[in-house]
Amino acid sequence: MKSHVSNTSKSVALAAGLLLGVMSMTCIAGTVIIEMDLPELGSVEAASRYIVQSSSVETAARAVEAVGGEVTVEFYAIEAVGATLLPAQVELLKRRADVKHVTRETTEERLSARGK
Repeated sequence: MKSHVSNTSKSVALAAGLLLGVMSMTCIAGTVIIEMDLPELGSVEAASRYIVQSSSVETAARAVEAVGGEVTVEFYAIEAVGATLLPAQVELLKRRADVKHVTRETTEERLSARGK
């Protein structure tokens, strides 16, 4: 039987496990600083901005939050939200039945959302 767990998902799970084992935290005036040493992961994937469209803004926001993403803006005209997501979170959203589209946000979309 073939495994349906992607290498990205395995990397995220490994990172979470290692995070618990090698994390040190420092609190400075209410700010938490987390330092990690994760040489086993090689390169760290960066988060990017995406537009997540669903049947409503609320449903899109819940989907983003369910995979651990951050909602940054709401687009009521197209029933979507802007979100900051890691590649593994994007893949999880694309598999959800309640998500219609996940598209990487461009500079033009960002400017039009601000009304410029």
